[in-house]
Amino acid sequence: MLQLEMLGTAAKKLLPVCTIALLFGACSFPGASTQQASRVDVDTLPTNILYGAATQTALAGPAAAGPAAPAPLQPLPPATVEQPLSQFFQGNNFNFQLPTASFCPAAPSTAAPAQAAPSDVSTLPASGQYRWVTSGTYDLVVLPLTVQIPLLAFQERYVRKAARIKSTIPSLPGAAADFDFTYQTIEPRVSKPGFYLMYWQVKDEATSVAGANTALADPEGGLALKQIDELDKDGKDTGTIFMGTPGLLLLPLPAQNGASVNSASTDATHGLNLSFKGSVGNRERVDACGQFIQAWPVDGTLTTAGAGGGTGVKATIHLDVATQFGALLVAFNVDGNYLATTYHGAKLHVGQVKPDPLPQQYQ
Repeated sequence: MLQLEMLGTAAKKLLPVCTIALLFGACSFPGASTQQASRVDVDTLPTNILYGAATQTALAGPAAAGPAAPAPLQPLPPATVEQPLSQFFQGNNFNFQLPTASFCPAAPSTAAPAQAAPSDVSTLPASGQYRWVTSGTYDLVVLPLTVQIPLLAFQERYVRKAARIKSTIPSLPGAAADFDFTYQTIEPRVSKPGFYLMYWQVKDEATSVAGANTALADPEGGLALKQIDELDKDGKDTGTIFMGTPGLLLLPLPAQNGASVNSASTDATHGLNLSFKGSVGNRERVDACGQFIQAWPVDGTLTTAGAGGGTGVKATIHLDVATQFGALLVAFNVDGNYLATTYHGAKLHVGQVKPDPLPQQYQ
């Protein structure tokens, strides 16, 4: 009876730790090969209680008189795992953070970006696998509680299928031909396994044409988000959740410091409507784990309505677009509701300038 009581006491002490470990296991991102989900490992308690299984005995010759008496149970050692309240849990906030310093060194403060971010785009984004660095928390609903979970320190994102398209706006006489194209990105979903497949469209020189002739104003004149699909944990497309008309404009091109953005995209088929109101800032640097990238910053408010957003939920966002890399998004900060997940001070940015090869399943 003494041993069983001690075993119950140890189990009670281990229960909160196991609960925390299970929560973190539920929030990992399948497919992100370089990430390690935070976990708590529990050492096996040294006991020979086998819940009814016979203990190993040695036969004393061929004519054993009967089953040998079981060896006396050894006393359980005192439990060494305590509930880690002060270290790991405060109220509803988990404080686990994976170390990032050794995997993401800071660029020297005096370093300059290797390439300037031009006002317009003249190249396609490079396809491949990009590591991103993340921080901040998001809400995980575990009824009846809402728990703030830290983002994993790293994500893997993918860029693919960049291709030129025919311009829908005629060029001015004597002007260079438009450089219009589309590309796709794949990023992990945070609150559940799987990914988002994002369809982007880029139209250059759009605001210049609109300025010369307001009748030619293009609501998609720049970097616009055209469509969002969901992928399962194996990368299989499970359906479209947004396909707005026109695309949601995020950065007008050519980019200009102080330019305003006021765009809206309506999707009557899927019921998810997006609008964005913000402004373009002066060029700034993004630290890609030791090397600066110059980019155009955009700050504003994203409003989501319908399809779970009700009459409209808002998120404050900051994004950086590197025009020298094909209008590629290289940083994204969000505070509020974004794609059905509530973020708190989330900061995400690319962690490498040159991508790794694109995995076969995402080509």
